[in-house]
Amino acid sequence: MQSCIKDDYDEKIAHTQRLMGELKGSMEGFKIRIEVESEGWRTHMEVLKNELESLRREQEYAIEDAKHSIRSEFKGRLGGLMDAAERPSEEKEQV
Repeated sequence: MQSCIKDDYDEKIAHTQRLMGELKGSMEGFKIRIEVESEGWRTHMEVLKNELESLRREQEYAIEDAKHSIRSEFKGRLGGLMDAAERPSEEKEQV
């Protein structure tokens, strides 16, 4: 009787050890899968980060160009106004 109980116990222990081994293998496989997928996401995020940085730089250049154009146009118009303002005083001097 005791040998039957011992054999049953040994069988349950062996079965539990097999299940634990399978569980450990599954967990290791899952961990590897997560690492591989997370590396893919990290790469994807790095690409997006670089694209956003490139777009940011392009926008900064566009803004600087727009500022320069506005500044040049403003100076040109201001120069024209200054010339126009000086003409009447020059005409008065010539009269």
